[in-house]
Amino acid sequence: MKTGNLVIIKLGGSVLTRKKQNKKKIERKNLKRLSGEIASAMKKDGFKLIVVHGVGSFGHVLSEKYSLAGGFRNKEQIGAISDIGCDLAKLDLEISEELRNCGVSTISLRPSSLFYSDSGKLKLQNLKIVSKVLELGFVPMLHGDIVFDAQKGFGILSGDSIILHLAKYFKPNRIILGTDVDGVFDCDPNLHKNAKLIRSVNSGNLENIDLSGSTAIDVTGGMKGKILELLKLPKSVSYSQIVNISKPGVLEKALLGNTHLGTIIKP
Repeated sequence: MKTGNLVIIKLGGSVLTRKKQNKKKIERKNLKRLSGEIASAMKKDGFKLIVVHGVGSFGHVLSEKYSLAGGFRNKEQIGAISDIGCDLAKLDLEISEELRNCGVSTISLRPSSLFYSDSGKLKLQNLKIVSKVLELGFVPMLHGDIVFDAQKGFGILSGDSIILHLAKYFKPNRIILGTDVDGVFDCDPNLHKNAKLIRSVNSGNLENIDLSGSTAIDVTGGMKGKILELLKLPKSVSYSQIVNISKPGVLEKALLGNTHLGTIIKP
């Protein structure tokens, strides 16, 4: 379905939480700033918005410790999943409260209640609920989550995967992926000082770009796999944009249509 001037944004967990230190702690300064930038941009432009946020240290630490991505193996995982559910609820509430304090009327929706998979592949999604929330004038907010699976028992649905499912259903005008680096690089900028920022990616130049070392998006399958998916999105999606939202003002500028930031991906 086509939903007017809709923007879908991803707020990376590496910016919202102390992900690198594996501590369940929110980067409150970043959260407050980003919430203000979202509110300011919406007032200036009037676009509709869906927010997907990463979970950072609130989900990845226990998920890795108990190998939750591989599905059900033992009863110890049950307690871990319950703990993660509580942690994600706390994180989601904090983010939602900060956005509401800035005047953004969010409604949080738990992905495990909207998505169901079979052997890791999406089998069922109920996005009519998201559509109704959007239609009424709210800002739907989702996050990476553990979802139930017909064969494996459960699995992990990343925030980046949720973005793709939402994009295919709602056909937004733009997608903005906020991370902690300046965009897509030809190699890891944290390890290589000579790493070059790639300003534009499309189906024509993808084969000439080495994305194996990039860390711009933390997803299973790597950067190249994610970009391949973004290139398959409907033509109604003008572009996807990967930007560094750890830098003040970048998210607001991207929301207002500045395409000279980060990396632009055109389907």
